Amino acid sequence: MPEVTLYELEIPGRILGRLVVDKKGRILGVACAVKLKVPPGTCTLLVRGRQVLEIPISDVELGPNLRLKAEVSAPEIDIVQAGEILRELKSEIKLIMDATDFEQLEPLDLL
Repeated sequence: MPEVTLYELEIPGRILGRLVVDKKGRILGVACAVKLKVPPGTCTLLVRGRQVLEIPISDVELGPNLRLKAEVSAPEIDIVQAGEILRELKSEIKLIMDATDFEQLEPLDLL
């Protein structure tokens, strides 16, 4: 099954780089990517914390933080750990951007 992983160019962005909290307000991690699987056409949010979680995007409420609608059994992280994950994510996005030669891409490749 083909998969596409989507990133935002700015971190934090509209989704990526935001804290992900559960219904109880516990910080589970930082949103690190959005994954599309085709077929069947599912969309999930990848959350990096003490473990990597894959949450259906329909179970996520957007706001200053991303709040999960469903309960998830995952360990909580503290704000210091979230900051470390955010720094790592920014470095990874920078590496991807530095390795991509946008001048070589055809216009359809950017869609």
